Amino acid sequence: MAAVRSWFPGVNKLFVFGLLLAVSAQAAADSAVQTVSDFLADLNRFASTFEQSVQGAHGELIEYTTGQFLLERPRFRWQVEDPYPQIIVSDGDKLSIYDPDLEQVTVRPVQDALAGTPLGLLAQDDVNLEADFQAEERAVDGSTRHFVLTSVDGQAPYRRIELWIDGAQLLRIEVLDHYDQRLRVVFTADPLMPLGERPFELDLPEGVEVVEG
Repeated sequence: MAAVRSWFPGVNKLFVFGLLLAVSAQAAADSAVQTVSDFLADLNRFASTFEQSVQGAHGELIEYTTGQFLLERPRFRWQVEDPYPQIIVSDGDKLSIYDPDLEQVTVRPVQDALAGTPLGLLAQDDVNLEADFQAEERAVDGSTRHFVLTSVDGQAPYRRIELWIDGAQLLRIEVLDHYDQRLRVVFTADPLMPLGERPFELDLPEGVEVVEG
């Protein structure tokens, strides 16, 4: 009987040790979510050039674009310059996508257009990270911090979103979808970036077709 009783202290220690590990992991996850939430909440204005690439499941380059991004939450302007020009602007209520080559602009409610998208994380004020994502921080060199956000909604169009930040600066976003395709956007901050006097409005030439989406 004494031999049987001798197992209980060991089992209890293992249980307590496992419980402490679980609590520690949850605390780290909560801290990561809070850090990203605080960072995004403070990102009210951001002006940057960007390089965007899409890679296939085997690392092959599918698409590469460059452009400019201006955010004054909830308004923003995403302007692709090369190889095919496109301008996406939002006044906070509506989102307009202008394709000069097609001579067409598509207008949609911004909530519908940005729901569940990485851009929605940056532009919208009502994103609930704690409810929508699990988060973890991964170690990197220097002052850069790397966060991985995994959607808790199995219906989301992506597997995870990753952010690299340095202090108050957004450096990079990567999105991995369910087909292992990776979208990567690298930002280079440019506070003096010129985008005209009314960057959140479209100056459309005559003849452009407007489509309500």
